Amino acid sequence: EREARMKGDLNKLDFVIEEYSASLGITIDDKNSKDAIEIVFPKNINVLNAIRDIFSETGIILKEDLDKSIYIAAIKAGIFDANEAIVIALIDQHKCSIVAYAKEGLIKQSTSKRAIEKIKKASCRYTNLEI
Repeated sequence: EREARMKGDLNKLDFVIEEYSASLGITIDDKNSKDAIEIVFPKNINVLNAIRDIFSETGIILKEDLDKSIYIAAIKAGIFDANEAIVIALIDQHKCSIVAYAKEGLIKQSTSKRAIEKIKKASCRYTNLEI
């Protein structure tokens, strides 16, 4: 059931990137690497503020849509942080679904996976999760 719900959230995230990509000058296609995570925050944490802080700490916020509880950021990741991932967060109460997309060249750098790892690490102070 949890996997089905996460899949639904990932589909929503795909719609989010379609909605905002043109205005942000982002192109996402099947050649991109893609990784995702779901983070559940404690009830006493303001998740919008936490995600804003995490994205500010790990990258540059490109879009903030508080009405729709969406954040989009560019996070440097990959080998020597030489590549950039576009990361989208969709917040639903205390749960945050996050997906990272990155263009990969001839040498695969696992950029989207590394961007997700950075977010996971930065979110530990809010969630007390082990990495």
